[in-house]
Amino acid sequence: ITGVEPLASYAPSRAIAHCSVVPAKSGKYSVSYRSIDCSGNVEDEKKLDIYVDGDSPEASIAYVGQLYREESRTYINGNTDGAGGYRTVVKIVAEDGTGSGSNASSVRIDGGAWGAYAGQFGIPTEGAHKIEYTSVDNIGNASMIKTENIITDNTAPVSSLVIGDPKRDLGNGLTGITIKTRLVLSAGDTRSGTTLGSPGSGTKAIEYRIDGGLVRQYAGEFMLDESYAEGMHEIRYWSTDNVENI
Repeated sequence: ITGVEPLASYAPSRAIAHCSVVPAKSGKYSVSYRSIDCSGNVEDEKKLDIYVDGDSPEASIAYVGQLYREESRTYINGNTDGAGGYRTVVKIVAEDGTGSGSNASSVRIDGGAWGAYAGQFGIPTEGAHKIEYTSVDNIGNASMIKTENIITDNTAPVSSLVIGDPKRDLGNGLTGITIKTRLVLSAGDTRSGTTLGSPGSGTKAIEYRIDGGLVRQYAGEFMLDESYAEGMHEIRYWSTDNVENI
């Protein structure tokens, strides 16, 4: 307040005075004030309620869809979901508590240009990525820049079937076996985004079925025992990784 005497130190000999108050911390304050002129005339007291917001919003990252965390690695799925989106989307969430409210967030990927966050997004390129993000509230308090490292895994594991002995190659892609022949399934998901050398999310499950029957979860080697009639049989098998690539 300028041009008046301070409320706490009226001095008629002074023609002009001013004062300022800076709250020590964020919060709600009620400010009462009045002025007194040099002749001793006192203004009616006035009141102003204010909220001081000196805190920046809290920005965080969230994932919707396929997500797998292992130790220090975070895996997502960058494949499309068939409905115009991605199987994993990234969201920037900003919370400002009782402050002035979050106004905007910004994001950049892999050291590129900063851009305004306009809503959830996918990261379709396979391999390792760095996401940086920050938020600002309605009076300009900005959060610190945060970083999230993720790996996009778009590739399914590679499954294989090993046929033990006794067996015989019958040609035309057929193998002859007996009821004592052990069948072993395996799957590998060791790499994703080979140009960046980043690992895959790992095999979650191997499944199979025989002659179009029920789908079974592979739990170890098996045989086609006496319950299966002599003749041709078909074994179909596949594997799923930890972000649901099949």
